[in-house]
Amino acid sequence: MVVKGRIKIILLLRSPPPGASVAIYLTGGYINSMQKVYAAVSQIPVGKVMTYGQVAKCAGTGARAVGRILHRNQSPEVPCHRVVFADGHLSDAFAFGGCWEQRKRLEAEGVKFIGERVDMETFQN
Repeated sequence: MVVKGRIKIILLLRSPPPGASVAIYLTGGYINSMQKVYAAVSQIPVGKVMTYGQVAKCAGTGARAVGRILHRNQSPEVPCHRVVFADGHLSDAFAFGGCWEQRKRLEAEGVKFIGERVDMETFQN
């Protein structure tokens, strides 16, 4: 359905709680940003990381928007674990199980840490 020149898309939740509203309305602009963020993140090589700010620059959006989009990511094909804060810290809101799962995935790809932070000098893309 077209509404005021923008596309209104309805996404259904996979298994909503009983009695919950299952429709989420997104405007075409948000979908476009999502696609750009996912495309940018998909280009991060195995064993490298990018910051939210770097992804935002590639996608033409803000760093906080990148965080919101990646937090809602449901596809394991989008390597959102490769996106970290500018100082190398991991996100507690990582979509697939928090910062410990994010760290586990990065370490499995060969990314090294200095304390709780990614060694950005070596592993930043």
